[in-house]
Amino acid sequence: MDYLDKFTGDWASLGGVELDFEAGRTTNHHNKGDVYYAEANLKVPGKMIRAQKNGDDLHAAIDAVKEVLAEEIKEYKERKK
Repeated sequence: MDYLDKFTGDWASLGGVELDFEAGRTTNHHNKGDVYYAEANLKVPGKMIRAQKNGDDLHAAIDAVKEVLAEEIKEYKERKK
């Protein structure tokens, strides 16, 4: 969660944030393509942010989810201003 702390650190006083994260292979019979997935559910004050991405390797899927979460958090903060 260190990656997201720079975006969510100020919410600790408002009840904090909770992250559920899962990553793995989509199936065992694929040999090529987007066979890995990463999924995150981020609970922030007043909202649930969800991201799910597939990738050709596990790190690509995780990085894609991190990017989506960062963008969603930025948009959420802008709307809250």
